Amino acid sequence: MPVHIRHALRNRAAAIALGCAVPARPEDVATHHVFGAGISFEPGRGAYRFRYVPQKRRGRKKSDPLDIPLLPQWNRFIDALILQDQDPKYLGALREQAFATQRPLYVNYDGTPCAYAWYSRSWSKVTGTGGHIARTLVYDHVADQGEAGIRYGRIVNDHVSEAIPAKYRSERAVQQRYTCAQEFMVAHGKEDEDISDLL
Repeated sequence: MPVHIRHALRNRAAAIALGCAVPARPEDVATHHVFGAGISFEPGRGAYRFRYVPQKRRGRKKSDPLDIPLLPQWNRFIDALILQDQDPKYLGALREQAFATQRPLYVNYDGTPCAYAWYSRSWSKVTGTGGHIARTLVYDHVADQGEAGIRYGRIVNDHVSEAIPAKYRSERAVQQRYTCAQEFMVAHGKEDEDISDLL
């Protein structure tokens, strides 16, 4: 496989994988998914952190940054983008260089930043729709965790309103919430309760 094709596939695979952990909007990918700006590496944890104020928050009074410390299991995607076919023994030096130059996370084979629309197009090639589907996937994935899962989805998707998550919940996620609620009630109910007066 030609090296430039492998490079493009690596970028797309990382964008889809990382998009599930940090479901960003294209402007945030272009502006903040940059080493040393919106992305840091924490040697003590041995993992990366995404921390920035998302573009949809501008104009809000409260502008605390989105702060997502990735688990070390996500490193392989970011490290692959740093290494770009180089021997892993060079990861430390190449990581330092990426942070020192504030290199964008996603670059073309020639080293230039990927185009603004690249992120949504990458999602579209895989899912048939743009990157916004990542926010729906997050809600689907955490639906079986009930309200705690929905709260987590709100945090990583940067949704402040209670109404917004409802727009991203798929039918499967809604059904899963019903199932979760029923399982909770059954687990905490008593089978020997007398309900004859209710019948």
